[in-house]
Amino acid sequence: MLEDSTFNSQDDTQLVKFDYIKSNLFRVLTADGATATLTPQGKIFLYLYNERVPIPRQLTYELLPDRTLGKEVSNISREGFVREVEVGIVIDTNVAEGIIDVLSQILNSRKGIFEPASESSLE
Repeated sequence: MLEDSTFNSQDDTQLVKFDYIKSNLFRVLTADGATATLTPQGKIFLYLYNERVPIPRQLTYELLPDRTLGKEVSNISREGFVREVEVGIVIDTNVAEGIIDVLSQILNSRKGIFEPASESSLE
């Protein structure tokens, strides 16, 4: 529940401020893709992943007489590519619609910024 002290008045308009504070666990994630499913409660479980080649489980190199590594002789790793799931979030449909709106606004504004100028606008 928001207390009265949370609100500010300006010209009879109620305002509420939210301070965004980064947690100690804040980090920037790279998302190469996303997958979503419905939860039993009807919410959306969205998880973001990055794609990469597999990290080897084990590498074996020749050991040269001078005790340095020579050529790689064995590489034990997964086949294919890895989709490393970075984060999963549970959101309701209202939040999902809000995310869609925000992303649509960004994509639409991006189109306006990066579209080549027409010949008529160059005159």
